[in-house]
Amino acid sequence: MAEAILLKDQIVEGYQLIDLLRTHGVDVSAAAWVLDGETERWSLYIASKLADGSGWRNAQDKMREIRRDLPDLYIDNFDIRLEATTQEITKQLLDYYVRRPMANYGKYKLPSIRINAKTAYIYPPAVVPTPAGAAN
Repeated sequence: MAEAILLKDQIVEGYQLIDLLRTHGVDVSAAAWVLDGETERWSLYIASKLADGSGWRNAQDKMREIRRDLPDLYIDNFDIRLEATTQEITKQLLDYYVRRPMANYGKYKLPSIRINAKTAYIYPPAVVPTPAGAAN
């Protein structure tokens, strides 16, 4: 099966949504488009402390409410996966940010992010993280 193509519009709209969430005060700890190797479908993973504190359903409702400010998005709510910062995929993305703080973020083959993930387009973090124990 041929690999599904991540469109430039999806990448740009992902940036728009992430920026809008941050403008509304929503933490976006990590974000990436991830290609599922089984379904050959791209999903926008957004990791947020909002999903940790207020519960996944409340966080999802808040995200959808904010998303309404961008009614012309090609991205559908079903394309977006809101994740708590405790989820394994979030931990691995955050670890990636720490290991490659000055990376040119973009499309990478990252089989370690999820067993069935083939490729990921990783958005840069809002703040470049420092490794634990590093001097500030």
